[in-house]
Amino acid sequence: MILELTIPVCPVAKERARVTRFGTYTPARTKEFERQVMMHIRRHAPEKPFGMPLKVEIEFHLPKPRRAKFKVHAVRPDCDNFLKAVMDAGNGILWKDDALIWDLRGIKVYALNEPKILLKIQAESTL
Repeated sequence: MILELTIPVCPVAKERARVTRFGTYTPARTKEFERQVMMHIRRHAPEKPFGMPLKVEIEFHLPKPRRAKFKVHAVRPDCDNFLKAVMDAGNGILWKDDALIWDLRGIKVYALNEPKILLKIQAESTL
């Protein structure tokens, strides 16, 4: 089984948790991004989250700055921080746990039009 989603949200990299004397908290920008992604995923996800090994490809279409150093998005933020945010947003909705993802590919590119996230999930039964 293959599921493909286009999430019309500008990608945001997951920020580190902040530690204060009152405890630990997730920065507001990260929380809001994960909330937006979750809402979109819930509207388009299957009835039950996948409970089998998954192959996942996530393409991040990011705004291009006026003066880009490279043709590809080979600058900060790091691709793995974008991946973490989307994988956490999909926990319990798309997959029972992101530990089920055995093959993961993340791609950062400059958006031709609007920033967005393309998500492709392939369940083991179709590999």
